[in-house]
Amino acid sequence: MEIVVGDQMTTADAKGFAQEYSTNVASLTPAQYVLEINCKGMKVLSQEMAQLLEKAIMMYKQTGFKKVVFLMPNETILKMQISRLCRKVGLDMEIVI
Repeated sequence: MEIVVGDQMTTADAKGFAQEYSTNVASLTPAQYVLEINCKGMKVLSQEMAQLLEKAIMMYKQTGFKKVVFLMPNETILKMQISRLCRKVGLDMEIVI
């Protein structure tokens, strides 16, 4: 399964994403799939965006995918932000540049 993340997200976008994600994942056996999150268009996170992304990362963890891979731009600060959020929620993931 692949998710593509743009540069910004609003609270309304996050709620819509959560509903769409839950619907799409319901038809899968997540433990058999790798989740790729394409963040190549993403910018450094604002405080609000970090909070929204933390909730999404918690959903990814709870879903139980075989593996979670973040496809990242070569942006050190963004990599650090994503890594910190994943550690905070306990998601074991891989970053690919």
